[in-house]
Amino acid sequence: MNKNAIFAAAIVAACTFSSCKDDVVKAKRLDGTWTVNDYVLGTQDIVPTFEGADVSVTFVFDKDGDFTKRMNISYEYYGYSYNYEFNFDGTWEETSDGDLQLNFSPTSAGAMELEASFANYYFENYGVYTETYDIIELTKDNLDMQALINDNTVIVRATKQ
Repeated sequence: MNKNAIFAAAIVAACTFSSCKDDVVKAKRLDGTWTVNDYVLGTQDIVPTFEGADVSVTFVFDKDGDFTKRMNISYEYYGYSYNYEFNFDGTWEETSDGDLQLNFSPTSAGAMELEASFANYYFENYGVYTETYDIIELTKDNLDMQALINDNTVIVRATKQ
């Protein structure tokens, strides 16, 4: 084998291992529970309040690819308190260009409950069951990402619990 072939093989191996290392680092950083501080849907920031309701969103990533989005909506109406929690289960993966793809199960409890609830009017994008985010920042403590879903820009900023 000549020196050029050995050099080319070394470059390919270095790039491959570097890419794998980045994937491992991203999975390790994502792993855990994230509290969403800003969840902007179009021009409306729905966390912590939306249309008079208190809203909280939590993302739970497992380094093996499992994912849950928890959304809690609570409000008072004529002296009665209402609380709804929606859990969207699915998987996450990194796309070939480094984006974060969330794949929701359309039969997860949260998806089915939301479909039947009043909130479906506001969150119609859940008929899409796949969301692909550009990761703007991912550190051990901060996650900042953005997507285009049903012609609406979605911006998510979260901190790790």
